Amino acid sequence: MTEKDIIVQGETVKYLLTIDREDFSMANGNFQVELRWGLMGAKKVIQKSEMYESTDGYLFAFSTDGMVGKVIAKCTWYYDDTDVPGAVRPETDEQVIAFVVTTPCPKFQACPKACGDHDVTYERIEDSEITAKYARLVDAYDRPFITSDDCYIYALREDQNINE
Repeated sequence: MTEKDIIVQGETVKYLLTIDREDFSMANGNFQVELRWGLMGAKKVIQKSEMYESTDGYLFAFSTDGMVGKVIAKCTWYYDDTDVPGAVRPETDEQVIAFVVTTPCPKFQACPKACGDHDVTYERIEDSEITAKYARLVDAYDRPFITSDDCYIYALREDQNINE
């Protein structure tokens, strides 16, 4: 968690989620994020189907209305269990991703130290349109190129401010 993850209550925030496991494919596998906050244990579950796929992971957004204090994200992803036919085995990663405050610029918040390695990464995205940085590749007839697993192909746009 960084300074930009201290959020004023009422904002809608966006995060980029990546699960960095060689034995798990985010495109083909199923996963969800459970957000928990407050003393009463309020929670919100965001399913993969509610997220937006990007070239770097999956984007999800949530409103901080009614939230206060630390926001804990618990990501659960599911493997097909090869030992038991038809069974699914969950794995989880849990970490603090944000701290919601009612007044801007708090000076008293001591963020917990980063403890251990995590397979899941959350990165707050503050750009209004991350997709504007990418161009969908199309053929001469303006039909998008699609991979064998039904994903669109995007390319990073060049920076327009580069000196020739």
